[in-house]
Amino acid sequence: DELNRSKLFMLAEMHRDPVPQFSPDKVKSATRFLRKAKDAVENSIAAFSGEFLNQADEDTIRMLQEKGRESARKMLLLFGDCSSKFHGDELKGQLVSIQEFSQAA
Repeated sequence: DELNRSKLFMLAEMHRDPVPQFSPDKVKSATRFLRKAKDAVENSIAAFSGEFLNQADEDTIRMLQEKGRESARKMLLLFGDCSSKFHGDELKGQLVSIQEFSQAA
């Protein structure tokens, strides 16, 4: 009986909607926000060039390395936390703080 319940539970889990708690509007909103964040990151990356790094002094390079490491750490924490549920609108504050950190000199 326990085995049958386990099999039924497993089948139900296999066929359930993976994102039933999100309306299409919420998915679209989160998608728009993530695209904007991606564009901002790409623009920031595009500003760096080999010429820029060749002309930068050691302190600037060290500062950029620290910002890069901290941003990567925050992104890992943000997206790697399996215990939290995804709420697109709540990411705005977290990504803004990452952006603010990266802009602080």
